[in-house]
Amino acid sequence: MMAHGSQSAEIHAKRLLATIVASSDDAIISKTPNGIVTSWNGSAERIFGYSADEIVGGPISIIATKSNENEMPALLARVCAGERIDHFETTRRHKDGSTVHVSLSIWPIHDDHGAVVGASKIARDIGPAKRAEVAMEMAEDQARNLRQELLHAARLGELGILAATFAHEVNQPLTAAANYVAGCEAISNRGDADANMLSVALRQASEQIHRTSMIVKRLGDYAKPSEGLLRPEALDAIIEDTTGLAMLDAGMRGIAVFMDHECEKPMIVTDRIELQQVFLNLIRNASDAMSSQLRRELRISSMIFGEMLEIHVSDTGSGIDPLIRDRLFQPFATTKADGMGIGLSVCRKIVEAHGGRLWSEDAAGGGAVFKFTIPRALEHATRPAL
Repeated sequence: MMAHGSQSAEIHAKRLLATIVASSDDAIISKTPNGIVTSWNGSAERIFGYSADEIVGGPISIIATKSNENEMPALLARVCAGERIDHFETTRRHKDGSTVHVSLSIWPIHDDHGAVVGASKIARDIGPAKRAEVAMEMAEDQARNLRQELLHAARLGELGILAATFAHEVNQPLTAAANYVAGCEAISNRGDADANMLSVALRQASEQIHRTSMIVKRLGDYAKPSEGLLRPEALDAIIEDTTGLAMLDAGMRGIAVFMDHECEKPMIVTDRIELQQVFLNLIRNASDAMSSQLRRELRISSMIFGEMLEIHVSDTGSGIDPLIRDRLFQPFATTKADGMGIGLSVCRKIVEAHGGRLWSEDAAGGGAVFKFTIPRALEHATRPAL
């Protein structure tokens, strides 16, 4: 009875094993130490294209590819020496000649005395995973290439913006210098030319030309001024210099300018040339906005905001055009027939490079107010982190 029961269990186990082998999605193959195939399940037929009748009793080398035909004997030798091989990725040849990517796990088959009498192998088809991997690599390559193209396009765009910025910013001091020179010519053409007036006008023209050279020198790096250029400056002096320059424009005539500061003689940490560019842009924009208004008032005020000074430049103009409100600080956003839409973009970059921010609001009594923050000159002021 015991022997009969043992035989029944053994038969049951073999049937169970055969069912597992037959139903497996992986190729399950066994072979002799000489590489002769002794078993070949249904998945092996599906993966490699050969039926069991075609390959059982023949050499396993029939599915070797030309590129790795010496690989099979080497693997079989390792297994016959008692080694187990797990998850070895390689290629095999399908019956139709195509290449099959597989992951192999091979282990030795021992007899009752421990001698290696064959090898059992599970081959998993990893072709879909390999194809997905290749597709992913191709997609990543395409993404990298696209990113490089976008970066290249962005660099070209920055060059275009820089060129337009150059034209816009340099035009202002050059126009002022030309006005001073024209004034000198008018003075010299008078019979009673005033030498002192000539000297003042020429000095002002020289200063504007010097200012132009400074802009040219640093325009390419206006978003990050060098540390040596930031120093304590009197805000009133910068505003007075800038409004004096702006008043040379005929459009500024008839505009009443008011200044209102929360603290007396406020000091800030800034690059004087660049902050003048900010004020000049904002003042000229305010002047243009008020060109058709009866009430023309420009108000520049400041208030303490922690370690920063918040500065307001407000006007009684026509207000911010709703068409460009959302992109007001983007390059080339403008409603002016002769404008390039660069000034406010430059202003924001300069202010942000100082560690502040620039924004706009509708003024309470009509018009617009542009607000920005700039570091105060404290006793131990340091350059803001950029």
